[in-house]
Amino acid sequence: MFKNISQFGVRGFLKGPYIIFAAISIIIMVILLMLFMPKIVSDRRKCGSMVQGIFRSNYIILGLPIVANMFGEEHMASASALVPISIIVFNFLAVLVLSYFSCENGINYKGTDYKDTDYKGTNYKSTNYEEKGINFQQKYVNTFSWGLAKKIITNPLIIASFIGVAYEMLPVKLPDVLYKPISDVASIATPLALLTVGGQFEFKTVVSNKKELSLAVIGRLVIVPSVLLPIAILLGYKGADLAPLIVLFGGPTAVSSYVMAKDMDCDSDLAAQIIIFTTLLSMVSLFGWVYLLKAMNYL
Repeated sequence: MFKNISQFGVRGFLKGPYIIFAAISIIIMVILLMLFMPKIVSDRRKCGSMVQGIFRSNYIILGLPIVANMFGEEHMASASALVPISIIVFNFLAVLVLSYFSCENGINYKGTDYKDTDYKGTNYKSTNYEEKGINFQQKYVNTFSWGLAKKIITNPLIIASFIGVAYEMLPVKLPDVLYKPISDVASIATPLALLTVGGQFEFKTVVSNKKELSLAVIGRLVIVPSVLLPIAILLGYKGADLAPLIVLFGGPTAVSSYVMAKDMDCDSDLAAQIIIFTTLLSMVSLFGWVYLLKAMNYL
């Protein structure tokens, strides 16, 4: 994370309305998903992985190469501008979403963990906990708010993002002898994550998650770009400005979403399945979006 931000810098934030549109679109998408996903899927750990899988694109890996191949290096301004905003916004929202769903999934009060008990179907309002000295609602609010804030502030990706932004603004830079090892380690992060995801993948769990997996894959590759790309076109974005948005809104799910789901107590198996299936199917869906928009003279 530090390497990506320090490499691409924060100059993309200067591209005004284009960056604002991308950021606001992602934020509104996350809010809507957080509101409506629990109404469709009852398991909150799965909800967290699904919301992250739908909104978080693997833009850094695919965005720049696709635009460079389509329009050439001289038309990379918009594609490069989206890199810092995608890094910071995606990671901050991912931490927020996963913390929200994992924190509410299991509430620990008075030293008791109800995450894996039979209390999931209990109507707490009909139970008189006051007689036992337990104020459920008050404990729930305090645990949730402080726990969520702590998870967000102390998450390594958030810390790395702030360090990267601060480093980019400094007048001095790290010498090559220090920066090169950081770059070398960063270069193996994505391949290593893909190997980890592949190693954890089990076909038998796909059957049990077929509903959630189907919703996430269709949402990521079809529904989100179907809604947001027409809005971008109506705002006047075409050609080299529109192409990066195809990957941002319709590309496969980011590989790092598996690691975050696992670390933050959401459904990591489902997260891995979403990554694998969106990556495989995006070879067809991205081609379809590019072909369609080219045929309509928007690219």
